[in-house]
Amino acid sequence: MAKPKKQFNDEALQKRLKAARDADPNWEKAIADFVDAEAKYGKDDPAEGKPYTVSKFTRPKRSK
Repeated sequence: MAKPKKQFNDEALQKRLKAARDADPNWEKAIADFVDAEAKYGKDDPAEGKPYTVSKFTRPKRSK
């Protein structure tokens, strides 16, 4: 896998992520929000309960 040319460094984003982790360290609110959304909208999901299959994946060859 190729390395990115430039390291991503966004202090504002890092502060928001830290604040979110500090506010909900065990992801309880995020999980509750997900459960509520699934209960509200999941019954109309056409893919709900259908198995998902992945075709064979060929890895790209590494350049030397």
